[in-house]
Amino acid sequence: MALLSRASALARRLLRPLVLVIGPAAIAIAGFYFYMASGRYVTTENAYVKADLTVIASEVSGLISDVAIANNQRVATGEVLFRLDPRRFEVARARREAELHSARQRVEALKAKHRTKQAELTAAKRDAEYLRDELDRAEKLRLSGNISETRLMAARRLATQAENKIDVAREQIVEVLAEIGGDLALPTDEHPDVMGALAELRQAELDLQATTIKAPRDAIATNVTLQIGEYVGDGDAVLSLVSTDGFWVEANLKETDLTHLRVGQAAELWVDAYPEITWTAEVLSLAPATGAEYALLPPQNASGNWVKVVQRVPVRLQIDSGQAKPPLRAGMSVKVSIDTGFERPLPAILRTARAWILPDDY
Repeated sequence: MALLSRASALARRLLRPLVLVIGPAAIAIAGFYFYMASGRYVTTENAYVKADLTVIASEVSGLISDVAIANNQRVATGEVLFRLDPRRFEVARARREAELHSARQRVEALKAKHRTKQAELTAAKRDAEYLRDELDRAEKLRLSGNISETRLMAARRLATQAENKIDVAREQIVEVLAEIGGDLALPTDEHPDVMGALAELRQAELDLQATTIKAPRDAIATNVTLQIGEYVGDGDAVLSLVSTDGFWVEANLKETDLTHLRVGQAAELWVDAYPEITWTAEVLSLAPATGAEYALLPPQNASGNWVKVVQRVPVRLQIDSGQAKPPLRAGMSVKVSIDTGFERPLPAILRTARAWILPDDY
């Protein structure tokens, strides 16, 4: 028993100097490590999973005739979401087709009219030439006294009328040519009236196609409350599509944490739903303004009592693809740690000691 007591006392005497020396040394080393490492990692829990959100709206108004999806259903690109009653748009397309046919007929009729007027001008020129010859003969006969003055005046009147007919025919040709478009070689479908009718028909066809609303991308349909017979207005938002790929994280970092933050730095993520799993990511971009600048009612710091509040800046983190992880959902809470690679410089006293101990070229 006495031997054990002496051994215990000896151990205490030997341990006490070790504790007095090693303890403060360990604390100093730990403090030095945390000093050097502090500022390298930027962390926050004010971060959330984000995904592309597409709001689906109808381009035309009408009654819903078919709903092809259910709420929270996965849809593929080009898959039908819902349909509107197409009958009204089919009637509009038929009317536009008739108007196009009528416009083409009008242009063809104008071309035929132009040919007719050209023939009338040719005939009027022949008649005028004949009547001018008749007038010349009548004037010669009048000089010889073989015809009366009345017959001479009648010949002059007929010759004048023939010349007027030529002028009228020419003006009519110019008028028809203007209606055609100024160029007889212009194709019928390039005439302004026909092009306008074609545009109206194309719009009617687009409206008819718009009665079938399809998914623009692979996604999950949400907020689906459509019912058959429900009226949907032009531009009304009717449901949303949440992308199934390309998730990212938006971290709202304090402005004081941005000193050494740069695009391309590595990050680690922990989603609250899966606390034991680590995602890797990369800093993709930093917002050009703080969140307060995007607020509907930004703070008025120029009036009243001012209290300084640390602002937060949205930072986008791109999650590395190809990671076999559980599925993410938009809006999930995330803890973020970004490695900025920053290293604090040695304190002045340590730099001086290093200069004394180590050679200049070390």
